[in-house]
Amino acid sequence: MTMFKRVMLCVGVVGVFAGPAFAGPVDMSFSPTAQVANVGANVQINILLSSNSGVPESVSALDAILDWDSSLLQLTGVTNAMAGYSWLVEGFLPDPDGINANLGDGNAIYTGLGQLAAPAFAPPAPATLIVTTLEFTALAPTPGTLVRFVPAMGIFGQTQIFAGFVANTPVTGDISGTALVTIVPEPASVWTIILGVCAVCRRIRPARRITS
Repeated sequence: MTMFKRVMLCVGVVGVFAGPAFAGPVDMSFSPTAQVANVGANVQINILLSSNSGVPESVSALDAILDWDSSLLQLTGVTNAMAGYSWLVEGFLPDPDGINANLGDGNAIYTGLGQLAAPAFAPPAPATLIVTTLEFTALAPTPGTLVRFVPAMGIFGQTQIFAGFVANTPVTGDISGTALVTIVPEPASVWTIILGVCAVCRRIRPARRITS
């Protein structure tokens, strides 16, 4: 094997393990980046777009591969009540890798397809565009669990953002942001624990001696 082939082989192996690198002008992130919720509560997390180029950037479509701990958070869907753009088609659509076949396993692909000839625009940071709002149910107490973007999954799945006016042109920037969710016991459960501890303490408290 020649030196050139060895170098190319090493580059290829590194590329496979490192995953795709993004250096485009549109970043995707979450908001809030940290929150606290009670067990059983609805947890809302916004997907945001912003431009890192200093000017608004057009967006015609996006795929966001999401990852979370399904033992702590249950995905229940999305709401667009706070969205800054009306997508032509959006949601957890069927995909060739079957990632969306089961939305309860901790992985899903959110897709947004823009209006024809009227794309979305990602404003220059620190301003943001709300794409959609993810909704989860908090399942169990934890000091912290993350919702994050995954660069790629399966054979075809990729987290990608596409330009609005140049067909099939990726503009994906930074997708490293995460959303931290701390889940605490619901207040009723806390009071049940406290009352239980008090009852035990009463039972084990030694009786006072009666003197004549």
